[in-house]
Amino acid sequence: MKIIGYEPIESEGSWKASGLSLGQVVHAVVNHLQLNPPEILQITDRRLQALQPKTSPFHTGGHSMEIPRSSKHGNDTPPSYGDTVPKIPPAPDVAKLPPVPDVAKLPPAPDVALPPMPRDFFDFLGGKSIEELERLLKSELDFLIMVHQLPIFQEIKVIATSKAEETKKLAEQNLRSENRISSARGEAERMRKMLEEKITAFHALEAEQNKMCGPRDRRQIVAKLKEAEKEAFSESESFAEDWVDDGANNGDDFMKEFIARRKIHHTRAAKVEVLKRQQQDMYMSYR
Repeated sequence: MKIIGYEPIESEGSWKASGLSLGQVVHAVVNHLQLNPPEILQITDRRLQALQPKTSPFHTGGHSMEIPRSSKHGNDTPPSYGDTVPKIPPAPDVAKLPPVPDVAKLPPAPDVALPPMPRDFFDFLGGKSIEELERLLKSELDFLIMVHQLPIFQEIKVIATSKAEETKKLAEQNLRSENRISSARGEAERMRKMLEEKITAFHALEAEQNKMCGPRDRRQIVAKLKEAEKEAFSESESFAEDWVDDGANNGDDFMKEFIARRKIHHTRAAKVEVLKRQQQDMYMSYR
């Protein structure tokens, strides 16, 4: 069972020096055997002869035998190399294949206690003759009939039937609970949307709280104080004009109210000046 006489594979050194790939070597050997097939095949090993089926043309009973060189082409020309290579079917279209379930998301397989595998089948096959055993190996139907008669097959069949009934009962329970589960799922979905809305509102209020409790911008404070200062000044001026136009005689009451309004104006103006001075001091310290 060896290929001899091909120089590139006679030794490891020849193989390395040839620079040929394994595919090129196989192609050359196959072409040579096609163009120069062996005329005589002689099997001298009795064990190899016993392995050959009786109907095989190689079963010669220890005698030489010539292999016929006729081919399917109807002449003595050997078939081409392409005819001897098995046809490889085209790869299936991946887009048309059914989706493969994600194994990682599937539930684990149930733990089924199967019967122990017997170590031998001598009790079941010991009384059969060689011809009966050969028939079992050649006939798939007879072999399946024999397998179905094994005790372990019967035990496995009983377990499979029991598990099928159990699966059926669980499926029926799931179908009876389908409406309740669908209703619970709808309620859970409604509560999930409500939770998302409340979380969004909470984040908005939290941002507003952080804005109110955080440090204020000095420029905004100064701008608001200036606006409030002008407002206090306008109110005091309007109060004075109204008193003049009305011609009220009680001057003491007017002075008390006018001074109180004017005091608010000056207080706000002073705060503006203090904040501006602090801002200038901070700018100079940074420089």
